[in-house]
Amino acid sequence: MKPDIIVATHVLNLQLDGRAVLDNVRLAVSRGRVTALVGPAGAGKSALLGVLSGNLSPCGGSVEIEGRNVAGMSPHVLNRLGVQYIGPPGPEQGARTVRECIALGAQWHVRGHHAALAQADEVARRLGLEFHLHKAAASLQPALRKRLALASAVARRAHLLLLDGILAGLSASERAWMVATIRDLRADGMTVLMAERIMPCVAKVADDVLVLEDGKLIAQGLPHAVSRDPAVFGAYAGNRPDPGRAARGPAHA
Repeated sequence: MKPDIIVATHVLNLQLDGRAVLDNVRLAVSRGRVTALVGPAGAGKSALLGVLSGNLSPCGGSVEIEGRNVAGMSPHVLNRLGVQYIGPPGPEQGARTVRECIALGAQWHVRGHHAALAQADEVARRLGLEFHLHKAAASLQPALRKRLALASAVARRAHLLLLDGILAGLSASERAWMVATIRDLRADGMTVLMAERIMPCVAKVADDVLVLEDGKLIAQGLPHAVSRDPAVFGAYAGNRPDPGRAARGPAHA
């Protein structure tokens, strides 16, 4: 694997319930950049992140992270390697506060409970959670729970973030905050692979774009080039001609 490539897949295949979800996917994600993984509903975006995070085991092919084949490794092992998956907010278990949740991540790298809490306070300030530290994590609204998930990843010192729909369901101001935060994380050296359906949002933050359709990688490159790719228009339009759509670009990814 080249030094500037942090993630690479080779002829990656995945079947779920007898259906091909990923079909010979070959891709590379550059280190220290934001890569957007886009495509119509059912294209295989979440499935690909599931394989990269260890939540799904591929049927064939390989997945390399930092030059190491990690296909089939558990999420816990991948977490230890610095890989952090953040998906749609689910029900929080237990009664931990926001501070305690962030401190759990910090405990991977600092010694002592008090040091972990101090680290949690610092990360919370950075992620705009300082006024929510003593609230129960389960009581947070979805947008704040997404911030909390990011805060936990930062506290764990993750260097590869896999974000599945982190912009979905956010208001315009919340999306702007999230985009700015992802830019800040990239500036700190994190690599981000984010799966989204909203092309205009990812275009504001993505350095590179990968496009899936029916489990196949159909386009990759810089955002402005991918947005003009005829294959991408066909995927979003269901292969129905729309002369005006080519000028506008895909509205949803």
